[in-house]
Amino acid sequence: MLDEGPIKTWEQMATAIALMSPEQRKINITIELEYADEFYSAELRICGKNHSVLDNGHPVIFTKEC
Repeated sequence: MLDEGPIKTWEQMATAIALMSPEQRKINITIELEYADEFYSAELRICGKNHSVLDNGHPVIFTKEC
């Protein structure tokens, strides 16, 4: 699946995760910054009704790092 191009939707991500090994699914979510050779821990969050930009229920990958 990864050789078919970038994964840009949650549906594509769910399919990719289903194809991962059990060991891969246990690894912490990590974000890689392009060209910076930097990596940060991240988590899946669902926006609440008080989010200033995104709609209530919108899923995001969140990191405190930048």
